[in-house]
Amino acid sequence: GVWRSDNLGESWHFANHGLDNLIVAALELAPSDSDILYAGTKGGLFVSHDAGGSWQACDTYGGLITFSRPKNHRSVAVSPANPGILSVGTADGRVYFSEDFGSHWRVLGGHERPFFRNEAVTVIRWQADGKKIYAGSSKGVLEYSFENSQWRVMTGSPGEVNDFLIVDNVPGLLFLASKEGLGVSEDGGKTWRVSRAFSAGECYRLASRKTSEGEMLAVAWNEGWRGRVVFTRDRGRSWILKDQKMLSDAVSNPTRSWAGADSRINALAADPFNPGILFRTDWWGVWRSDDDGLNWHEKII
Repeated sequence: GVWRSDNLGESWHFANHGLDNLIVAALELAPSDSDILYAGTKGGLFVSHDAGGSWQACDTYGGLITFSRPKNHRSVAVSPANPGILSVGTADGRVYFSEDFGSHWRVLGGHERPFFRNEAVTVIRWQADGKKIYAGSSKGVLEYSFENSQWRVMTGSPGEVNDFLIVDNVPGLLFLASKEGLGVSEDGGKTWRVSRAFSAGECYRLASRKTSEGEMLAVAWNEGWRGRVVFTRDRGRSWILKDQKMLSDAVSNPTRSWAGADSRINALAADPFNPGILFRTDWWGVWRSDDDGLNWHEKII
């Protein structure tokens, strides 16, 4: 289900009232209204108008709108300007668009499955000016333009897309997390280069924030059932490999006695209001770092 913390993870409470399906794959906050949340679940999409206090089911388009975790982690995107306008990518490769908080849906560009495959759309992201959305899957990245109502294949983009990040204050700068590594485009997706922090494993999740020294990109890198967070300040040309200390709570979470503290990472986020604070999750808990990823403290839900 959904849990909420109002004190940086020190304590948590349920936020599931009205959420009829608790297998949540995606959680998305409307950029223009922090009271509006969307939760993509195995049973469909839900919307909250009161910051998770209560949830209402959206239309499922005849049962076709479903989500699967962890594949659909980034598959709900809300318009930067209007909290009721959104697009979703489903567990079986469909993409839909709504202008009324998910009450009604339509297909974009005439193709219900723009990748023409029955597999998860792993990423849906909205460009800051609202003119385009990006969709990602195992086949790479597509760009949809609202100006010409067409999908375009972003030729040369890495495949097996796990995550996608648009740097709003730097026109044309796109980051892509994939099994191939960190994909970087500095020209709006026309060309791509790939960087790897390690020879093994995959680039899995991305989080970006501004620092006094410029933009910092945090990358969750997984290898098998192990994961760590690495950093780059120069768009993947070099990597900062911090000697991270994982401070787990084996008393409150006995899973740590066998799972270990360096488990595979499911999600990664930077606190937009508190510099230096990062969050990561694995299958067994939530971690917080107060020093840009040098030390991580487990925060039990």
